[in-house]
Amino acid sequence: MDIIFINRVTSKINFVMEGTYIYSNLLLSDNALYVSFSAVNLLCYIRVPKFSDEDVIKSFAKMFNEEEDIKDLEDIIRIYPSYKEYQKVKHKDKTTIMLIGHFKTIINSLRSRIQDDYMMLLKSYNLFEALPFIEDKILYVSAMEAKEVDLMEDPYIKLIVGTIIERECVLFLDGSIEDYFNFSTIDASENETVDFKKIPLCELPSFIGITYKEVKYTRDQLQEVLKPFKTHLKDLSDELFKLPFTNESQPQIKQLYNEKLSQFITPIQPAIDESIYLSKQKNIFPDKNAINYCLGITSVETLIDFYEKAEIVEPYVASEIKQQVSRHMDLKATIVFTYCHLKT
Repeated sequence: MDIIFINRVTSKINFVMEGTYIYSNLLLSDNALYVSFSAVNLLCYIRVPKFSDEDVIKSFAKMFNEEEDIKDLEDIIRIYPSYKEYQKVKHKDKTTIMLIGHFKTIINSLRSRIQDDYMMLLKSYNLFEALPFIEDKILYVSAMEAKEVDLMEDPYIKLIVGTIIERECVLFLDGSIEDYFNFSTIDASENETVDFKKIPLCELPSFIGITYKEVKYTRDQLQEVLKPFKTHLKDLSDELFKLPFTNESQPQIKQLYNEKLSQFITPIQPAIDESIYLSKQKNIFPDKNAINYCLGITSVETLIDFYEKAEIVEPYVASEIKQQVSRHMDLKATIVFTYCHLKT
């Protein structure tokens, strides 16, 4: 099960929750792709060592605005053209070499300050321990910005449309979906009109202070119980996709869930409760930032509506997404997603 989480800095989603979202999906999914605030900062930290001298200067100018920093920056900008000229000299004398070396020392100092600042930011949002999962090729991060000139240039259109049509990844949403739409649990009355069905999957403790090694160990320990769940979730998704999400289809949706997936959810919570490191987290933070991780079943149309209501995409972008998706499938087609919310 590959998970994709799509967010925008300007959306209504609380980006402070993204660390929790990342660790929960690292535990429960095979791979996770994040296009979000977290992704931007993780990427920046990774890329700083490869920044050109000009990138370092530009980044420093954006990030540091104390009076002393501004003065230092003005001095650097003033001598930078000379530094570039010195670099072009084929046969450098001792003085030129010393000047180039001095300026490189200054640039490296700025680079270190920038990376230290990103490190502090990642730690403050409990994201720093997620970095090794990028090297492990388990967590993938991407940063995209929409262009305002041409509707068709908004990269979120291609990303969301492609994910829905290809159905290779399960979309992960923010828990605010419960605020925007009517819902009921999968076992609730079939006569009630709802926008989506909720399936509680498991409860996870706070991830504050958890380490990469602890998440990695727990992830490995959970694989045995999660493997059949993931396999049968894919089977269920394929069967549900053939159905429209309507009042009339609710009995069949419930029946398919009971036949194909219900029994494989049951062992997940006991495995989590027996986990050494998750038990430690629960003991340290018994009531703080615990989350309920859920599956959701809804229509493709409602899923797209969520992105608009959460202000991840503009209304006209949501409309374009619907138009493009409708060329390939019925917008009433049933789709499975995941989400989590703070335990109340």
